[in-house]
Amino acid sequence: MKIKQTLTTLAVIIGVFTGALAYSPMALAAPSPNAADNADAQAGGKGGTTCGGAKVAILSCTQGAGTTTKDNGVWALLVLTLQILTAAVGIVAVGGIAYGAALYASSGDKPEQAKQGMQFIRNVVIGLVAYGLMFVVLNFIIPGGIIG
Repeated sequence: MKIKQTLTTLAVIIGVFTGALAYSPMALAAPSPNAADNADAQAGGKGGTTCGGAKVAILSCTQGAGTTTKDNGVWALLVLTLQILTAAVGIVAVGGIAYGAALYASSGDKPEQAKQGMQFIRNVVIGLVAYGLMFVVLNFIIPGGIIG
């Protein structure tokens, strides 16, 4: 029974990540044209975005005016990754707290199950605090912060 629950949870998590990636703003955005793209389109090519001479599907070397660090394509990828990770951590935390609460509520006369439910909830809260600290440290270390 434990294997069945683990596989179901894993399938839900993979489904959430796949949905988040498939419908992310970066994946749905149209590629931004630049001089190399216009030359390629005039030459009868397929178009698309280029970065250092290589065609890319999602990111370009510059986002926007291209004059600051935040206009870099790697920056956009970092922000997208952190947004997906934050959403995933939130979903998993809610699920973990619900699971721990269900264990605690259904414990009845079993003190070890009640203890296990409380420990599960405590571990989820510790994980949330650790993720929050990681997010704060990243905002401190990266010049200008990630979210600005």
